[in-house]
Amino acid sequence: MSASSLYQRVEFTFPAPDLIGLNPFDTRDISLRGVMTDPHGTRQDVYGFADRDHRLDPVPGDPKAIERAIATGPLVFRVRVSAQVAGRHDVKLWYDCRDGRRIELETVAFEAVPGDHPGHVRLGANGYSFATEDGNPFYPIGSNICWPNMMAHFSGQKLEDSRQMLLRLAEHGGTAFRLWANAPWAHAIDYTGKEQETPLKFGELNLAGCAKLDALVNWAEEYHLRIMFCIDSACNWASNDLSRSPYSKANGGPCENSADYFNLPEARAMTREKMKYVAARWGYSPAIWCWEFWNEIDGCGLQFVNPHQQLAWHQEMGRVLRQADPYRHLITTSTGHPLNFPALWRIPEIEITQTHHYGYKDSVTHISDVLAGYHRDNTSLYHKPHIASELGVCFASNQSDWETDGSTLHNALWSSAILPKTCGPGLLWYWDGYIHKHDLYPHYCGIANFLKEERWHEQETLPLEIAPARGLFRKLDPPGELKVPTTLSGSDFYRSCFEIGGEGCLAGHLIPNTWYGNERFGMSFRAVFYVNYPEAGQFIPMVWGGGNNTNGIISEARAPVGAPVVEIRLDGKVALHRPVVLTKPEGATDLYCDRLAIDVPAGSHEIELRNVGQGQFITGHLLLTHYQTMSRRYSAQGLRCGNRCAFWIYNRDYQWETSKAGRAVEPIRDAELQLCGLTPGAYELQWWDTLAGQVTQCERVNVGGDGALKVCVPAFVNDIAGKLIKSRP
Repeated sequence: MSASSLYQRVEFTFPAPDLIGLNPFDTRDISLRGVMTDPHGTRQDVYGFADRDHRLDPVPGDPKAIERAIATGPLVFRVRVSAQVAGRHDVKLWYDCRDGRRIELETVAFEAVPGDHPGHVRLGANGYSFATEDGNPFYPIGSNICWPNMMAHFSGQKLEDSRQMLLRLAEHGGTAFRLWANAPWAHAIDYTGKEQETPLKFGELNLAGCAKLDALVNWAEEYHLRIMFCIDSACNWASNDLSRSPYSKANGGPCENSADYFNLPEARAMTREKMKYVAARWGYSPAIWCWEFWNEIDGCGLQFVNPHQQLAWHQEMGRVLRQADPYRHLITTSTGHPLNFPALWRIPEIEITQTHHYGYKDSVTHISDVLAGYHRDNTSLYHKPHIASELGVCFASNQSDWETDGSTLHNALWSSAILPKTCGPGLLWYWDGYIHKHDLYPHYCGIANFLKEERWHEQETLPLEIAPARGLFRKLDPPGELKVPTTLSGSDFYRSCFEIGGEGCLAGHLIPNTWYGNERFGMSFRAVFYVNYPEAGQFIPMVWGGGNNTNGIISEARAPVGAPVVEIRLDGKVALHRPVVLTKPEGATDLYCDRLAIDVPAGSHEIELRNVGQGQFITGHLLLTHYQTMSRRYSAQGLRCGNRCAFWIYNRDYQWETSKAGRAVEPIRDAELQLCGLTPGAYELQWWDTLAGQVTQCERVNVGGDGALKVCVPAFVNDIAGKLIKSRP
């Protein structure tokens, strides 16, 4: 009898029975299933899957090309399990066939011995964080590493490059990464791989691609990393080019477009089989942090698919995956824009909410402001864990085009982690051409060490009230231009009124950047801005589009048929009303509509912006000229949990614009904060170096009866973090 440690994979392989006329990937034809009984008599359903042995080879004659998985054995069936308690486990197995036959197999057994593995990831006690089965917190610290070569930093799509990135991440305190399982240019579950000559037929799965995914899961287990396992991506369906999909009619499937995939019974039936296969093959592994149904489900051709159909699909597949996965991994999905599917986050089948955030061009300077707004809105609306699972300065270019010092990564990690109801840092997108190319992994060390002793999963995390007391503002004279970001995934879509202060503060609120017309599922959006111009200036929505990303904006030749129509009202009177028309500035690679400015007199005004036409237009940011009178020098945010507080203060000069301009970050030496809402008593105040992840200064402080503590922040350049820990009596 074999032995294995707790949570370690135990695998049994069996010859395939007579499969004439049967599809080994369809459990309605043939299924290997059984029951595992642990030493306490607890029974767990187990499920097998069809497979064959593969070896990974480079393409002959081109060692830098995509690896091929070469089949080296016959079709077999496997069962993978892992034990959660020590002792003998008996596994009784059988085949069920379509004709009603049951083929009993010999009972197999193994001995599980104690180990130090923390177990699978679960929801924490507070409902917003994660914990492992041993009761310790799990903070997902990492990035997307969806496939090996995304920004052409490497040559080809070699798994070895993924392994190197995973190893470097783990060596610097990383705990998690996001993986696209269906990326046919690298690896895939049910798409024909780029290096494969024969298309998959309907009902077949890509065993070569699954062998590559096995390697990634094995490395995650070895390096103690957890995977957000994304099962499919909208980019495989968005263009309705199904040539590499077994669901297409050309390959024997029922689908002519992406709508058919969600609607047709035959397509949904085979998708249910895929979900069962995924759970059977990888569900045993505690390296799976969560299943993610889709990358940006709203990208699956909304001109073809009704969101209500996709919502029903999630409900159905959520029930299927939950029943097929005895290890009860968490389930999530993602959207490119939450305006499209607010109902999706409310269904019980989805246990984690997500945001994908990118600016366009230079629309978002301070990513930390935006991430805080996403997090607040999602946790308050849906009462579930929320993570920013993709983020970057600009979705249309490499992060390295904006900065290479890691300021975006650093600020994203800290700003998304030090928040009430946090589950951990966000996951940056640009893994190879930014993080790996510029060796930015050391930025993970600081946040990993800072979180190591925090047990935020055990109880509610509340906002820490922080009032800057000194050194906050820099006066601007004369008033300058104010850039107000509108966000690709603006989550504050229930809010339509925004007050814009002279320093640009929106009190954490986010303005969506997609302005729908009247026909878009009732999603027409209007916003009212309360402004106070110190002198006469202009209000300019910066509209963009271009290439394949025109986002519904049409050319001037087609402009008034079905066009989006911008209407701007100043104090209730129409100041601008016309179709959106894109113009291309000299030397520009993208199209801009640059004629939307209205003149605004000095004083207080109400400005309304809306699309009164059809389609949609996109704003990168709003520009208010002669407006900004004060510039914030630093920002602070924090949380309280029991008798501990954590907070982060960052220099607002430490961001990509400063790096791109080649300027040095101006140190802050005079910051003073007041922390409020504290329990009176004695505390230890710690100051942390956020890059090294080390305490640099400690002091004893006392909080009086008013619950307030004034602290003088040590001089810092980029940022600094702190902890306030109540002393034991």
